[in-house]
Formats: sequence, C-alpha cells, structure tokens
Amino acid sequence: MKTYFEQHERVFKDATLVILLVELAKQRGIHPDKLLKGTKLFQHDLIQADFAISQQQFVKLIGNIIKFINTPEIPFLLGSRLFPAQLGQIGLALCNARNLQDMLRIIKCSQSQIFPFMFLMEKHHQEKRYFIFNHAITCEGEGYHQFMCELLASMIISAVKWRTNCVLDIKIRFPYTQPEHIEQYQAYFEQAYRFTPHIGSFIVPTIVKNHCGLQLSLPENIMRKPFTESNQAIKRYHLNQVERSGFSVGIIQYVYQTIGQYLAQNKEVTLEKVALDLSVSPATLKRKLANHHTSYQNLLDLFRQQQAIFQLTEQGYNNEKVASELHFSDLTNFRRSFKRWTGLTPNEIKQAL
Repeated sequence: MKTYFEQHERVFKDATLVILLVELAKQRGIHPDKLLKGTKLFQHDLIQADFAISQQQFVKLIGNIIKFINTPEIPFLLGSRLFPAQLGQIGLALCNARNLQDMLRIIKCSQSQIFPFMFLMEKHHQEKRYFIFNHAITCEGEGYHQFMCELLASMIISAVKWRTNCVLDIKIRFPYTQPEHIEQYQAYFEQAYRFTPHIGSFIVPTIVKNHCGLQLSLPENIMRKPFTESNQAIKRYHLNQVERSGFSVGIIQYVYQTIGQYLAQNKEVTLEKVALDLSVSPATLKRKLANHHTSYQNLLDLFRQQQAIFQLTEQGYNNEKVASELHFSDLTNFRRSFKRWTGLTPNEIKQAL
C-alpha cells in the first residue's frame, strides 16, 4: 500500500472546509464561482457524496481567498469554526476524550483525516511539551504559509478552550515577523504569542521564517488534567465508526520523518536510501520533490535546522552540545552549516528567539 500522497491526488474527502470558505466569501460579496476559479471545482461539487479535493486545488483556493478577499480575519474565523464541525465521528470522539493527552493520541492516529496539510513534531523539555508544525505536502509562498499558521493556531486554541472551558498557559510562536493585522491576534488569542523578531535592522531571512514552523508549548501537567465532561465508551464508539483506510501522509511529511528516523538511530541518511524506502529511484524522488517546491537537501537541512534552533533557544544548549547532538564532525562545520541554513550565526539566533 502506498503510504504517501502527492499534491495532484484528490485525497481530501470532507467538503466542510471548502464550504465554510465559500460561505465566508459570499458574506463579503464574492461569488462562489469567482472564489473557485482555477480550482476545477464548482459549487454543486461541494454537496456530492464523492467530493474530493487535492492539495493543488486547495492551494489555488487559498490563493483566491487572499487575492479576492483582502480581509485578514478569514483564517481566524475559519479556525474558530472548524472544531468539531468538519471532523465527523473523529470530532465526536475528541469531544469525549478524557484530557489533552487523550485528544493528542486520537489526533496522531487520524492526522490525515483531521488536518493533512501540516504535521507536528513533538518534543519534551523541563516539564514542558512542545509542538512544532510543518507543511506536509508542498512548500508554498509566504501568503499561504501565514494563512495556514493562523488557521491552524486558531483551530487548536478554539478546540482547547472549548474542551477545557478556560484559558490555559499555552504559548505560541509564529514563524514570521509581526503582521499589520495584529488586532486579529489580540482578539483570538488570549494566550501569550510572539513572532519571529527583527535583529537590529536585520529581519530574520525568509528561509528561517518558512522553516522554523509554527510552535506551541504548554506545561506538561496540563496535558493530563481531566476534562469536566468525557465518556470513554462514547469515544470508543465513535472511533469504531471511523472508516479505516490506510494511513497516508503528504510526501514532504513522509520524507522529513524518514530522515528523522534515520538520524535518531544514528544511521547514515542519503537520497538513495530515502528513495529506496519510497520504492522509487533517486531520480524520481528528486523530480517528485521538485514538483512540490522543495528538494531532499532542503528537507535534510530543515530537519537539522529545526533541531538546532530548538536546542539552542529552548533547551539552552551551547554550540558544542548542539554540534555533537546533530553528529557534526567539528564545531566549525556546524557553524558553517548553520549559517548556510539560516543566514545567521547560532548566537544571533539565540539572541533573536
């Protein structure tokens, strides 16, 4: 069974997200046909039982939203309305989870059905839990990148607030500099949030902004704090109703996680080994990744870069410790690679983040 999908494959079968986008556009005077232009979708497709949409179509739809509706509240509104509306049986199961840890377990098992556009990398440090989200299928421009970060953050915060009935100590770091529409963040996020900062007169380069990933962190003890209402029998019932298709993820997520598995096991990782894992030739893997606006080297650098930035800024490791953890032969080689990844030195990143 194929364990990854590509941008042209129509694998997203829930129309709720698209319907909500169309409705939000109509409320702002944008005709559905205009919003759906170039997506090869029509309004009557949204109510068909066999509805399916690809990443290419979704990216075009988000591009139309940004182009035709020049109002920054759309991703925030959308995220606050999605849970649990678009999740069907999985949403009902999440509504009966016992705590955040229980919800996370369900989400990990059903990622491709909940939010296949981005995936999470989970980390623990000093009684804190960190979640770093990256794009799973394609690497798009900054407009799409920011829209999806705002959408996902709004969806997560809305879901947590709805289940806990309180404001938890969650911290959010957005991987871009502060936007002009800061009032939307103030309205939707009571939690502490921050942006990728300026370093003097120098802005953190685009490669860092697009590769840092959206990051959320919270105290470890919150994860197991029981919800006031939950029912394990009802949760299991709804999970049993979920269609059990093979677990498939976006090609970027698959390659990224394969790289991570090799490095975690202290194994040498190469393009040829990853291609063999995907049952394709190295040349085919190169072509596939290029079609998704990235490359094997970019994803390898992304993994190492994110590990290094987390260890430097959150764990407080010094350069020697990070170089050792990432299996660099010497400190000079690590510093040179870090400068190539980010355009900055490790110390400049620590100062900024």
